[in-house]
Amino acid sequence: NGVFVNNSDGTVSFNTLNVDGATTGIQLTGQAGNDNASFTAMGGTIENVSGDGANILNYPVATLSNMTINGGRDGVDITSTSVVSSTVVLDNNTIRGDSGFGVDINAEGNTVSTLNVSIENGTSITASGNALDVQTTTNSGAIELNLDNIELTSTGGLGIFIDASGASEDLNGNGMLD
Repeated sequence: NGVFVNNSDGTVSFNTLNVDGATTGIQLTGQAGNDNASFTAMGGTIENVSGDGANILNYPVATLSNMTINGGRDGVDITSTSVVSSTVVLDNNTIRGDSGFGVDINAEGNTVSTLNVSIENGTSITASGNALDVQTTTNSGAIELNLDNIELTSTGGLGIFIDASGASEDLNGNGMLD
């Protein structure tokens, strides 16, 4: 991984993070027991031609703001497998997934948490697969998806793909696409 953050509070900004060959450009991983960790990455570019641009796993509160994120697979991968609810905000970013999804959102295998994802303020998402891919697995918790002033482009998939067939809770969507 290029940058690994394990359940810590903080803010980071940088000019360019080029991590070709890494699994992910920036990895944010939450751990049970610290349900209030909050991390913000702002400004700069993440470039990873062979892996994901950013990967957010079970992080209580994560914000990526004013960034360019280019992933050779997915641009941003957001996954919840924990009993800890998560909030992820993608604010005013340019996100690209070269061989996968632009933003891949997954709720997997817990029924008590909620994954809140907001994509907003002029975020542009481009992918060869689905620009925005939202999926749940069996017995997963709820997903709250909020979209506001975003642009989606897919060269070989769908703009938005949602499969909530495995959810034991709700998938709620709010917002408008421009």
